[in-house]
Amino acid sequence: AGVKVLGNGWDGGPVVFTLIGFAFLPIAGLVALGFTLAYLLPNLPFLMWIGIVLGWLIMCVEAILAAPLWAVMHLHPNGDDLTGRGGNGYMLLLGLLLRPALTIFGLIAALVLTELMGEFVNKIFFSVFISGSRWGLITILSIIFAMSVYTSAMVQLFRKTFSLMHVIPDQLMRWIGGGSEQM
Repeated sequence: AGVKVLGNGWDGGPVVFTLIGFAFLPIAGLVALGFTLAYLLPNLPFLMWIGIVLGWLIMCVEAILAAPLWAVMHLHPNGDDLTGRGGNGYMLLLGLLLRPALTIFGLIAALVLTELMGEFVNKIFFSVFISGSRWGLITILSIIFAMSVYTSAMVQLFRKTFSLMHVIPDQLMRWIGGGSEQM
């Protein structure tokens, strides 16, 4: 009374699931690479910017809490000239005031460098990868590897260039004798 789909009684379920299992890993890898390139990479500068703004706000709260103690340190008799022992606070305050403008300059520099280096990587990466492939043999696996290396290179490029948003303020404050506070 039952109807057989395959006339010979062969149940292909385990074979189909095994083939799907083998195909799942490369497909999942490609989905992860696609997610990284489509969503994570374009939003990485924004996420870094939010972290820098949050670090600056934390420094502002720290300055507000330290202001009364800093004022008292001006009264210390063994200090240097007019500032007492509160001289270091002026460099910290200068750093707090200059950091937003220096962060904007870092963002502009990062945008310019990312565009230049991204264009450079996009123009030469795949031709270099193909010329470096063994015996000129291009397979689906080598394409997946190339995409993985490309994604890693672009993530590193973005992380390094957009780190200028916090590196420039930190380094410039060291040049003028500011404290070693870093975000």
